[in-house]
Amino acid sequence: MSMGKKGPERRRHLRVSVGGRTKGKVNAVHDVSIQDISLGGMLIEHVQVVQPGTICDLVCTLRAHKMRLRCQVIRATVHHSERDLKGKQKLIYRTGLEFLELSDETRQVIRDYITSIIEEEDGGGSIEQNALAPLEQGGLQITEEMKPKDKA
Repeated sequence: MSMGKKGPERRRHLRVSVGGRTKGKVNAVHDVSIQDISLGGMLIEHVQVVQPGTICDLVCTLRAHKMRLRCQVIRATVHHSERDLKGKQKLIYRTGLEFLELSDETRQVIRDYITSIIEEEDGGGSIEQNALAPLEQGGLQITEEMKPKDKA
């Protein structure tokens, strides 16, 4: 399998990198770090094995909202290995989760969280809200007109 050029994008929603700065728990047991998020799901990193097809609850806090998100494990792969403090090697997994049955309120919190990440990466500017409508379809591309205007 080639690691070079990727094929056409198959995702229904724009993914935004979180880079592990948001943490959570799956089924109140497994600590996870969120690597990226979209309106359709998220990619998490963790040390426990999970099986694709499993239904789980992920508890996390997004924009001061503690949430319990019902998810299905879509894929789980070994991402890398590392040594713990005692020198023992452990596997680090990355797992793709699909959100199940999101309420409108929960969907809005996730949307606001994604928007805040995009604005932060854009230097703290404010992106017009209607410019983020493509989040729903995965077609968001930040253009010059979406970036904050100088008030000269």
